[in-house]
Amino acid sequence: MNTSTQKSPAFSFYVRDALASNRLAMLTGDQFKAFSYLLWNSWLQEPRGTLPNDDAALATMARLRLGEWQFVKEKVLGMFVEGPDGRWHNERLVQVSETQDERSKQNRRNVLRRYSKPKPEGSKDGEVRTYETPTSRKLSVATKGLPTLEDETEAEAEDETEVV
Repeated sequence: MNTSTQKSPAFSFYVRDALASNRLAMLTGDQFKAFSYLLWNSWLQEPRGTLPNDDAALATMARLRLGEWQFVKEKVLGMFVEGPDGRWHNERLVQVSETQDERSKQNRRNVLRRYSKPKPEGSKDGEVRTYETPTSRKLSVATKGLPTLEDETEAEAEDETEVV
């Protein structure tokens, strides 16, 4: 799998926001449990932060029997918005995903920019290069197989041209 398209297996959960949420406070224990399972499952869906519009699938994801799901469905799905694609979207989780993806891309660009400096004349691919870090420690990096900033730019261009 191309590392530039890998998705993070984790997301930031803002505890203070959750505890202060009137909408979450209005859920019963069973509704909160179902919401939590659906939120976690939506992180692993494509697109991230969404769920299928299928009661049987949602009941399974919420770890409920279909009859139990019908009982909690209205309140739990009130935490999601039905999108134009027919899927349920959790707007906050979609926003967290977009922020996290952008931060990850920027961090990757920064690393590549920092370590994609031209090789010293006469050095060969596979040699170890030593860099001085801002804290005056030396950092050794093997050059063989490292992606370059140009590789990353090409990968981003390919991602942008893919049809969704």
